[in-house]
Amino acid sequence: FKTSRLQDFKTSRLQDFKDIKNIVEVYNEAIYGTCQADYDETVLESWSDEIIANIEKIIKRVKASEQEIFICKENKTVLGFSSVFLCNNLIEHVYVRPAYNRKGIGAKLLSALENRALELGLSYLRVHSSITGKSFYQKNGYSVLTEKMLSLPDGVKMKCVLLKKKLLA
Repeated sequence: FKTSRLQDFKTSRLQDFKDIKNIVEVYNEAIYGTCQADYDETVLESWSDEIIANIEKIIKRVKASEQEIFICKENKTVLGFSSVFLCNNLIEHVYVRPAYNRKGIGAKLLSALENRALELGLSYLRVHSSITGKSFYQKNGYSVLTEKMLSLPDGVKMKCVLLKKKLLA
């Protein structure tokens, strides 16, 4: 892939659902391409199936303005996405294609969520992060509240970290 500058990557709110297939691809690429050192195959498989199990629920929440999704594109390629479940101040997703890791895309997507949360009057955000993503959130001002086991939809347990950030207007 060509080397692009961060300003070349366009971040916007998901307006229609034509990019859902690409979001699922990003999700799976990020899980398998980034987290293999921290989780076994059973967890990775269950985790990657989670978005398929919940895609209709996610679409319904976006349509009802309960959840917002941001995507980052270069030309027409979705490089990453983020989402926040607004009623409980919970970041659900920040995923970037592994080929684009460490280029500022994740931080840009996270910033989009934080800015939108501030616009809506939220004072903090929380996230159940993978252990792989823990340092990313800490670098972006999130503090660890606790480590815990998260139950995935099929019952598989996944070690995660609950983090929180107070948002400043």
